[in-house]
Amino acid sequence: MTDNIITLKFGDDSKPSISTSVTPKTPEQSRCQHPAITVDEQYRIITCDQCGCNVDAFDHLLESARQAECVVREIQELYQRRDELRAACDNLLKEEKNTKVRLRGAKTQLQFLENDIKKVNNGG
Repeated sequence: MTDNIITLKFGDDSKPSISTSVTPKTPEQSRCQHPAITVDEQYRIITCDQCGCNVDAFDHLLESARQAECVVREIQELYQRRDELRAACDNLLKEEKNTKVRLRGAKTQLQFLENDIKKVNNGG
């Protein structure tokens, strides 16, 4: 039985090399959140207007979707807070009306008592 062995032979014993070079981002590009972009329809690229970096379309779309979710959640929380504040205001208005009624009743009682005191002092 023969073994199927594939043998690779290099012309020389030098190390393989890659013809690709990587240019790292500048510190500004690394920190940039890409708040304003330009979409190039012809070349199908997205470029940040602030730092000039090419932005991955999917990453930008994903980040935009996440931000939109946060905005929607915040709006829902604000609506809920608004409803809570409206209910609290309604309760305070009811309490204010009740307090005014009690105050009016107390003032009336006070006037009756003062009149009774005057009658007693005048010998009436």
